[in-house]
Amino acid sequence: VLTPLSLIVCKYVEETEKAVELIHEVLAHSNYRDEQTNEVKKLVASGYDYLANPNRSAVKKKREAVDTALQKNHVGDENTYEAFMLASDPIPMTGAEAIGGLFEDSDTIFIQPELFSKPLECFKTAGEWKAMDLKPYQYMTHNPSVNNPTGRNEQNLNGQRKYLLHEVDDKSISFEQQLGLIKQLESIVPLKMIVSSGGKSLHAWFHWKPGRRDDFLTLSQKLGGDVRFANGSQLCRLPWGTRRKKGEPLSAEQPILFWKNH
Repeated sequence: VLTPLSLIVCKYVEETEKAVELIHEVLAHSNYRDEQTNEVKKLVASGYDYLANPNRSAVKKKREAVDTALQKNHVGDENTYEAFMLASDPIPMTGAEAIGGLFEDSDTIFIQPELFSKPLECFKTAGEWKAMDLKPYQYMTHNPSVNNPTGRNEQNLNGQRKYLLHEVDDKSISFEQQLGLIKQLESIVPLKMIVSSGGKSLHAWFHWKPGRRDDFLTLSQKLGGDVRFANGSQLCRLPWGTRRKKGEPLSAEQPILFWKNH
């Protein structure tokens, strides 16, 4: 009884004492036996540890179909765009500055000029990337890798995931409409940054929070989010990088449209 109850409470309550208090309130009207010394507190501590492990066995596998009715109900408009712009903190104006605000200097990440660049030629610490001109680059990973990765894949994440990504790659949905979908995901985890792809889509970065990954991915995919971002090492657009896509005659800037300092 207590183990699943503790996991549910830990998923939505971030403070230990509040979680313990809530569980005691639930048990007060049950015929549950008297607890052992600090039993609930120990279970809460274990619950937080379990949920904080990004590699735990109970990760989301099922992909969700797009819910067109849900998507239609939550698309944004010009007022949504204005609300986001007003809520933004001052935006970093270079890729290097953005990298410094997203990662610790010791974090290893991939930043690539082209989609099919050899992965092992493109990984450095964030501190090293910050010292470079990143304008010619186009893609990056959104979570730190181990220091000596054998490739750019999920197994090489260092266990300290930082972000969840959402992108709707549907040319029929405008920037303003995409912002409405992004707004819905803020009910699950806090928004950090929105980057324009230089084309038709927005890459929204959200803070990774223990226990919220599956809820985030479920809603993101129902809203039309790219299912590839279930992979924590999936490439995304580099802030202030340069888009160069085959079949497109001109390159384009990939600006940051929204930024939060938290």
